[in-house]
Amino acid sequence: MAELTRAQIAEITRIARRAGAAIMDIYNRPGELEVVEKTDLSPLTRADIAAHEIITRDLGRLLPDIPIVSEEGDETANRRLLAAEKFWLVDPLDGTKEFIRKDVGHFAVCMALIEDNSPTFGVIYAPALDEMYYGGKEYGSYEELRGGGAVKLAGDGQPTGAVMVSRSHLRQETKEYIRRHYPDHDPLAVGSQLKFAHIAKGLADVYPRIEPYGCHTWDVAAGHAILEGAGGRMSRPDGAGMDYRNEDTQAGPFIARRP
Repeated sequence: MAELTRAQIAEITRIARRAGAAIMDIYNRPGELEVVEKTDLSPLTRADIAAHEIITRDLGRLLPDIPIVSEEGDETANRRLLAAEKFWLVDPLDGTKEFIRKDVGHFAVCMALIEDNSPTFGVIYAPALDEMYYGGKEYGSYEELRGGGAVKLAGDGQPTGAVMVSRSHLRQETKEYIRRHYPDHDPLAVGSQLKFAHIAKGLADVYPRIEPYGCHTWDVAAGHAILEGAGGRMSRPDGAGMDYRNEDTQAGPFIARRP
């Protein structure tokens, strides 16, 4: 496993902040955002591209021996790099729909280090909220404080009675699963991989997503790492592990749970 140094981790969070600043520069411009539709019908903005360019440039300089698989990268190159022993899995702007809506700020820069098909370190930065989370199983997970320093995430308090759901992608399969397995839980709608970070903080008990398509590995990897660093777990509904080398990059169904 790659041993990220404290200095490298600090620089990785700074890269996330630089990408977030570029996103916010576009977000705060007057008028409507320019949006195009990708081949999978998901939206793409200039902010996605700006963040992708910053992350791939700066992360590549910091750790040149580790390849980068990005949602906005070349599809052919991505498929080839997924076979690497370790690689970065990046969503430069997770929660593009929330970004476009300009409402509650639930979008984030997300980066995860994948080693031996598992996310060992992740960063989630929500620039509109100025929330920064980072960590992994061997590092512990932390929330960076606005005034400096960081607090360790444990998420091991009393059950909350809340179940995380997507703000933009809540479908019937997941609704039915929640009805059967968590009938007494209240739904808490959060966008992007902030759902995982908020479970790690102890704000909800579980995040199930049952539909087999529509969610990609870069949509969950950073959150998976941070959740594990706080003592939580994530798996298929049957308990099997996730697959981060899947060539079509579909995450598939999963359950993310607090400790």
